[in-house]
Amino acid sequence: MNNSDMKVVLIGGGTGNAVLLRVLKKYTENITAIVTVADDGGSTGSLRNDMGIVAIGDIRNCLVALAEEESIMASLMDLRFTEGFVNKQSLGNIIIAGMNKICGNFPLSVKYISEVLAIKGQVLPVTTDNIVLSAKLSNGKVINGESKIPKYCAKSGLKIDRINLIPREAKVFGECVDAIKAADIIVYSPGSLYTSLIPNLLVQGMCEALSQTKAKRYYLANIMTESGETTDYTLSDHVKAIQKHSEGYDVIDYVVYNVAEIPQNIQRSYMKENAVPVKPVIDYDLMEKYDFIGMELADTKEGNVRHDSEYFWKYILK
Repeated sequence: MNNSDMKVVLIGGGTGNAVLLRVLKKYTENITAIVTVADDGGSTGSLRNDMGIVAIGDIRNCLVALAEEESIMASLMDLRFTEGFVNKQSLGNIIIAGMNKICGNFPLSVKYISEVLAIKGQVLPVTTDNIVLSAKLSNGKVINGESKIPKYCAKSGLKIDRINLIPREAKVFGECVDAIKAADIIVYSPGSLYTSLIPNLLVQGMCEALSQTKAKRYYLANIMTESGETTDYTLSDHVKAIQKHSEGYDVIDYVVYNVAEIPQNIQRSYMKENAVPVKPVIDYDLMEKYDFIGMELADTKEGNVRHDSEYFWKYILK
């Protein structure tokens, strides 16, 4: 099968998906980005409160990533105001919210914006239900709100025991299931483990679909830990968190992780944010269950740590 014929599904949040999408669109247009809609911070949170819609920001990030690089519309979607009553608000968020107001259907609104941007592939919300993220912490305390969870954990030093959705009955958007069933490759994108990736798995029907697909399922692990969410987490800890929230379903085949050294000066910079390289510790029981693939994925050329998307896709799509 040629790369251009491959049907690829990415699952995660806006930033993690977007980084991979910008490179993936060079190889195939058969792309589906499935995106969490639990964000409640910043300008996205303001629109959710004012208009009662699902989170828009991560959807916008993926739409822009799949648009033509030089598109004036893509630039407009990314424009953020710095003054007046729209201060800190993204024009793209406003446009999507406006389209939703016109047609009264959020997935349809995203499709219309996709056509305007002439994107390669499609972007789907994992659910159309207006969800809130809830975290049960290691001491039993419950914190509600995606933006509040990592901040509270970082301040208190408590760890996340389990993530839930409110309402728990939130159902997967049907087109996500269709894309998963038709996929050749599924990639769980890097990003915030508990607030970007795992929320997608909690939507009813999602893990069942992921367990039934014939696609190869790759978890692209984070290179660095994240303060408040995965402090001191090893590679095995990340995988076990996904297992714990997968409702007993098998949703992973391969775990791809970084083995490249991170320069000491960059590590020191990240330590200021209480973030360190994820230790490639692989528990024996996980080695028996999944195929672990170590790759030199860390791209540090710009002074921060990013996944080398080009290297990753060349390996996955070969």
